[in-house]
Amino acid sequence: MPEEAPVQVARILAIASWIMDNPGQSVRQIAQHFGRSSRQVRRDLEYMGQIGDSMIDRSYGLDWDLYETEGVVVLRGSQTPSLPKLTPAEAAALLVALRALAPYLSESEHEVLLSAAAKLASRAGHEGEDTRGGREVIHLEQESSNSSELQEEMNAQRVINLRYAIDEKREVTFEYLGVDDSYTRYVYPRGLKHLSTGWILDAWDPIRETHRSYRVDRMNNLVIGEKHARVSIPSEPAPSMLTLTISSNARWICEDFESTLISEDAQAITCSLPIWNEKWILALLCDISADIIECPSEWMQRVSDYAQSAMEIWEEVKMIRSEA
Repeated sequence: MPEEAPVQVARILAIASWIMDNPGQSVRQIAQHFGRSSRQVRRDLEYMGQIGDSMIDRSYGLDWDLYETEGVVVLRGSQTPSLPKLTPAEAAALLVALRALAPYLSESEHEVLLSAAAKLASRAGHEGEDTRGGREVIHLEQESSNSSELQEEMNAQRVINLRYAIDEKREVTFEYLGVDDSYTRYVYPRGLKHLSTGWILDAWDPIRETHRSYRVDRMNNLVIGEKHARVSIPSEPAPSMLTLTISSNARWICEDFESTLISEDAQAITCSLPIWNEKWILALLCDISADIIECPSEWMQRVSDYAQSAMEIWEEVKMIRSEA
């Protein structure tokens, strides 16, 4: 059945409150926090822009310019400060400073830099005051292109080295770039897989005694060591699978998530999804409930219980707000 409006509203209010407290997050970061797909979050944001909210003194408005140009989400309201304004001279000075930083940035940071540089160049050249901004952006784009080619070559070499380590059962160490800092990792490589986002290394961490996965493009200073000790490495537990038949309107789940396509025709699709996280699966089933044709009865009952729980929480929220 379609998602109940109160459930959807409760989720959107929760997202709005979280974004208000955590401005500048990307769609992917919001999706990870709430256990939803990027496509689902974008749809919720569009609803947010249509319905607004009723939070006292915290009424919001989505900054669509930032959302569409930079992919970050910021809510603007009566209590939210406006974005700073720059003069063309200030923008030109910042652009020169960005170019000086360019050689020291990672690939992902380069992408952000180019986006910021294009905006600053537009401002720097405003009213025809200076053409230096455009020249600086060209330099940055050329340097970024060279950096991207070098990064691809480095990734290819890392894959070759890791394959050798896997075949020869050798340990490896590397610096891994995390969200806020880099960390030294010492692991036994087990396998490589290529996804749309790039190469992923599956490895056994002997210190933490657990399976770990690492993005190859975030590795630095990769060192192949000696043959690793003969240890009993438990097989990584395979997830159970959920087989669904859905209408063609929900085909996007086969594109957004790791899945196995079993059959497809003009009206229906049958696929299997790995159950890595049961709460995430429940949320997904609620979201596509209108397009589910066949689903195991056990899971449909759990979806019903999940939706009922959400309704009860929403009623409690309404009661608390009415008493405030």
